[in-house]
Amino acid sequence: MDRLFLDANILYSASDRENAGLVRLWNIAPVELVTSEYAVREAQRNAAADAQRKRLGALLQSVHGCDAGP
Repeated sequence: MDRLFLDANILYSASDRENAGLVRLWNIAPVELVTSEYAVREAQRNAAADAQRKRLGALLQSVHGCDAGP
């Protein structure tokens, strides 16, 4: 299985809008999405709106290598 690392910019951008194009990465099979705690904290720190933080938390549920959720 291939692995795809998501940095803070990808996490932030995917959660920025309801219909963000980057969310398509979550639908690629069979690819394992991975990130780091640092990237998660950075994306959370920069997510200003409640809706964006909720989207980020939902996206992180299927990402490996981190404690998912805000």
